[in-house]
Order: sequence, then C-alpha cells, then structure tokens
Amino acid sequence: SLFLVRTFGYTPQNIGMLVVVTSLISMLSMYLLQPLLTKYYNYRLQVKVSIILIFVLLVLYAYYSYFVNDVTRYENISVTVLFVLHVFIPFVLLGFTNLFANSTNVQEQGRIMGGLGQISAIAIMISALLMGKLLVTGYFVLVGLSAISMITSYVLLKYYLQNGKVGCANPNIS
Repeated sequence: SLFLVRTFGYTPQNIGMLVVVTSLISMLSMYLLQPLLTKYYNYRLQVKVSIILIFVLLVLYAYYSYFVNDVTRYENISVTVLFVLHVFIPFVLLGFTNLFANSTNVQEQGRIMGGLGQISAIAIMISALLMGKLLVTGYFVLVGLSAISMITSYVLLKYYLQNGKVGCANPNIS
C-alpha cells in the first residue's frame, strides 16, 4: 500500500479494488487451478515450479522496472507482476502445508497445519513492521529480499526432500 501511494498516487479506493482483484485471483488459483493441476502434477513439483517462477518473475521485475522511466508503464508492469504472483503464491502455501502435514501421522497433522498458520501470521507481522523502513531504503531492496527468500526456500525444500524428511502418508504427494 505504501509503495502504491508513494509511487503511483493510489487512493484508498484504488488500493481496496486492487486487494479485491488480487484476492479473487488467489481464490481462483486455490480453488480452480490448483485442484486441476493436482490431477496431473504432484505437490512437490507444484511447489518447486512455483518457487522458481516467482523467483524469476521478481528478478525480471526488478531488472526491467529499474530501466522503465514511464510511470504508467511501470504501474502496468507492477500490477501485472502482482497478479501473476497471486496465481502462484497459493501453490507454494498450500503445497508446503500439504507436504508438511503429510510428513507426519494423522494425530500430528492439525498441529503442523496450526503451526504453519502461526508462522505465516508472524511473517506478516514482521513484514508490516519492516515495510516502511525498507520502502524508504529502496523498493528494489524489497524485491531483492523477496527473490533471495524464494531461492532460499527452494534450496531448503530440495534439501528437505532429498534427505527423506517428507513421508508419503498421502500417495498424491510423492
């Protein structure tokens, strides 16, 4: 929101409409696209591909937007990237939840899913606390940190999967 106000002069109504549209995109991705793709691709592949696509998208966005001097074009690029991110973020979130919940017995699955929800809430709180300071430092710092976080999560996921930490309680996972 701070970026949108500061860079493009968005009003609260513009930001609200953008949040509604991105929420709809996430919902459609979560309830239509992901179940469709799960018929053909397992969760591990969905998570890996989504993380790599988000990483590449963030790097390209940072690189390309750095050279765009036209605010209207920069806005169009920014909104398009935001929409694409909201297609793939549910794949990462739901995929990780599924992988971790199915790595344990049925009695522990609720605890795992609750813990992931708490971790998400803490991450949102930390990002809210740091957002203003990081935005003043530079928007590219935020995009860069996001890209680094995505590639780090991919490396950790690969390590986690290769070392046999994720079980196959659900046959759709393997």
